[in-house]
Amino acid sequence: MGSNKCRIDKGNKKRQWIKIAEPNKWIEYAKFVWIKNNGKIPKGYLIHHSDEDTMNDNINNLVPLTRRVHFIIHNIGKMGRKVLAEKYRKEKERKIKYRQKYFEWREKLMLQIGR
Repeated sequence: MGSNKCRIDKGNKKRQWIKIAEPNKWIEYAKFVWIKNNGKIPKGYLIHHSDEDTMNDNINNLVPLTRRVHFIIHNIGKMGRKVLAEKYRKEKERKIKYRQKYFEWREKLMLQIGR
């Protein structure tokens, strides 16, 4: 136990893993660091690297996010604001609710992660 490994994920990014139990129980090192410092990861959340460097598992670089917010953060640059806004416009009744939530989440998260 306590062995570390570096693996490449589906997105072709390096990630550190740590062995936490025998025979072969491993978790991402970022999750291990978060749990060690803050306790359980909230249900429905994942751990985001605020500087987007998946090898930087310093506790100050880790932020818990929902999958939806995580998607928005990582795709806003790729899809662009106009494309993302158009996607939400197509959702008739839900449009206003999601756009408001999106901008609230983005603003709140950008403050949390210091962007």
